[in-house]
Amino acid sequence: MTRLNRLRLTLAAAVLAWPSFGWSQSASLAELQARAAEGDVSAEMALGLAYHNGQGVLRDYRQAATHFIAAARAGDPAAQNMIGEYLVSGLGVARDIQSGLEWLQAAAQSGQPDHLFEFASALEQVTDDSDQLQIVAQAYLAAAEQGHLESLVSLAVMHQDGKGVEQDFEKARQYYEIAANQGHGRALNNLGLLFVRGNGVTQDYRRAAELFAAAAETGLKQALTNLGVMYENGFGVPQSDDEAARLYRLSGQGADQSQSTLSFVYDKRLAPVAEDDATLQSLLASARVGDSVAQFQAAWLSVQRAGSDFRFWKQAERLFRASATNGSPAAMVNLAVMYERGLAVPQDYAQAQSWLIVALFYGYSEADEMSAALAKKMSTQLQNEAQVMAKNLINAGRVID
Repeated sequence: MTRLNRLRLTLAAAVLAWPSFGWSQSASLAELQARAAEGDVSAEMALGLAYHNGQGVLRDYRQAATHFIAAARAGDPAAQNMIGEYLVSGLGVARDIQSGLEWLQAAAQSGQPDHLFEFASALEQVTDDSDQLQIVAQAYLAAAEQGHLESLVSLAVMHQDGKGVEQDFEKARQYYEIAANQGHGRALNNLGLLFVRGNGVTQDYRRAAELFAAAAETGLKQALTNLGVMYENGFGVPQSDDEAARLYRLSGQGADQSQSTLSFVYDKRLAPVAEDDATLQSLLASARVGDSVAQFQAAWLSVQRAGSDFRFWKQAERLFRASATNGSPAAMVNLAVMYERGLAVPQDYAQAQSWLIVALFYGYSEADEMSAALAKKMSTQLQNEAQVMAKNLINAGRVID
């Protein structure tokens, strides 16, 4: 029997005070490091989050892990949760699911709903043992009782499937409805599936379609697919192949399945530029003598007219790279787009991610969300490689501050 099998959750009845850790505007990196060296757990956590989020420092999961481990060993639940997630996923550290689960469980013992949920969801993904699935259900319930909707929906799924608890469609419906009434996409979608199948409710295709449509409005792609099926078959809605095809495309199940995660951006600090040949030629002339703004704008115009003309894509790549190495964060983002799509360069998610990390470091805040979206398409190994590449770009002088 493993150590995890011997462990059992002590579920906290009260919501504990949640410490607020972050990058203090008044605390420099050196100050935080000095405080951490003196055993200040909050400073260790602040440093970990700074490296994790790329706030004031270059994003570096390995460096973040060292600070999270120090704070976790000192008993900080938030740090225990973070290093648990790192170990389960292999982010910044060698993957170790067993150790990761134990750290997540230690964090969950604080009674914090987010920690309870993350421990339960991680354990649920790696076990089919009935005793451990009961622990999962208990953790979801403890978090749900504190208003954690994701836990409530996950508990509903367990009742729907009879996993870790007795199968109970009525209880699943009740839980889904509580979350659905608050606009929770997964709850709306799953409640729709109950009405499609007639599980615990009277089968009602019209009601199911309404629920799928509401879930789709939250951005849930699976709901778009389910609604497409309803239109394709005329279940609860007028039959329409055109509408079904549109919904499938939006969900990524149709012709748009390979659609890029990233989009080109224009530098908001710059005035709009006229899209004509004379302007492009003038910008190209300035770009050739090292004008970073002209490099960016000429690259932007090249993208606008590229279409299927490889010459313009190659010109845009060369100019975005020149502008990026001269310190333009927007150019860094656009270079990342070219790597992500494989435009004039071999498709390379790690290269794309590395430029997004550098763009974030240089103050382009929107790169954080783009980086997170791209990370969903990458293995943890590739994400770790991207961080090394980002360091190399800066350390080798490939980016000029």
